[in-house]
Amino acid sequence: MTWLSRCWNKRPASHYKPERSRPQVEGLEERAVPAVQYYGGGVLASVKAQAVYYGSGAASLQTSFDSYVNYIVKSPYMDALKTAGYNVGEGSAVTGYADNVPNLSTGTTITDASIEKRLQADIKSGAVQNPDGSNLYIVVVEPNVAVSIQGSNSVNNFLGYHNAFDGYDAGGNAQTIHYAVITYPGGSIGNAALPSSLAKTAFDQLTDVTSHELAEAVTDPNVGLHGKVGWYDYQKNGEIGDITENNSNAYVRLGSANYLVQEVANKDDSLLVINSGSTTPPPSKGATATSTTLQASVIRSLTKKHTALVLFTVDVAALSGSTSPNGTVQLIYNGSVIATAQVRNVNNGVAEVSFEASISQSGSYTLTAAYVGNSSFQSSTSGSVTVTV
Repeated sequence: MTWLSRCWNKRPASHYKPERSRPQVEGLEERAVPAVQYYGGGVLASVKAQAVYYGSGAASLQTSFDSYVNYIVKSPYMDALKTAGYNVGEGSAVTGYADNVPNLSTGTTITDASIEKRLQADIKSGAVQNPDGSNLYIVVVEPNVAVSIQGSNSVNNFLGYHNAFDGYDAGGNAQTIHYAVITYPGGSIGNAALPSSLAKTAFDQLTDVTSHELAEAVTDPNVGLHGKVGWYDYQKNGEIGDITENNSNAYVRLGSANYLVQEVANKDDSLLVINSGSTTPPPSKGATATSTTLQASVIRSLTKKHTALVLFTVDVAALSGSTSPNGTVQLIYNGSVIATAQVRNVNNGVAEVSFEASISQSGSYTLTAAYVGNSSFQSSTSGSVTVTV
């Protein structure tokens, strides 16, 4: 399913540098410049989210959807974006606002221009939180109502989008307004919907699309307004949610409420795995058990002139059958995921991935590796390995 995406003029990249106090790791198979790069357009480092419900049908979702928004902005989902080096992290949320937008009846279409105008009016009246540059308004649109923007619509082209415009705060001071629009799937209007194999309910789609737009809105909040692009992949012409939206392994569930969300892209376009035990797709009946082994070898010692280089090799073996496991391996240090990579086939039933770590301080470093698993293969974790440099 396609979300609205845009292209802008490319700007010089600014590369993220990992902290010196931990191993700096790269996957040996991924030596190219990161595909997702930063182009200076700002981020919402600690987003302040608020849902705005357009229409009485949308307002009926407020209790459950407000709970979701409050959860997702403080969840491992946001922690994963921080771990990936996108310079954003957990945020906050306030109670949503139900706006009884007139003339929003079954079968009608609301334009993006109308949404912006209405949102600005709600800000001016004090109905929603006053923007300070960190806010994101999540507009949930009435069921059976379509949305249109720049010749595209929610029936044929998208499930949701995020956007920005030059507006004003409640005091009339100039302020950029950031917002996302989430459409209600199906219905008499025929809004686009995720396959039922992914989203079991309409609420599943709302939470999933919101996670996609939230991740993009905090990492590329200005979406090209005045040429200001944040984190973007010009090789694939996409933001971090667009890159993974067609990957069936990207749709996972989080939290005790089992919210459906979409894993977005790491800087190398691989799935940004969320470091939570509830994120992997449930194994299908008969999913193959696996074992994960981590090995490390120092390939260059630490000297005054050079950092130490350590090669980490991860083998993931299927405990039955001859098909090699596929999917993602995490390298974990001090409880944090410091690198991810896709495993590659070695021989029947075994897959492998390698990481190279640059270590600039002497000491002992203990790491583990975790195979995330998927619907065909069960997850597994290696024993710990300690490297002394």
